[in-house]
Amino acid sequence: MHKTIKFKSPKCKVKKLNKGVRISWNKIKGADGYIVYRKNKKVAVIKGNKKNKYVVKKAKSKKKFKVKAFVKYAGKKIVSK
Repeated sequence: MHKTIKFKSPKCKVKKLNKGVRISWNKIKGADGYIVYRKNKKVAVIKGNKKNKYVVKKAKSKKKFKVKAFVKYAGKKIVSK
């Protein structure tokens, strides 16, 4: 029998800085970490649930960023939608 794991993606905010952008998001209970995407390409993997900010240097636009949470279960990484 398979166990169903469901959790929401975090809501992120993007702020323009002098040299890049800062992405921040709400923490998701039970997440083992987060993946930051820009234009559907992986920018960073943040392990653990304590950090909820990331700075992307050299980014000129604050558009097209998103963050997904993940959990590790039975040796696999399950990513939120």
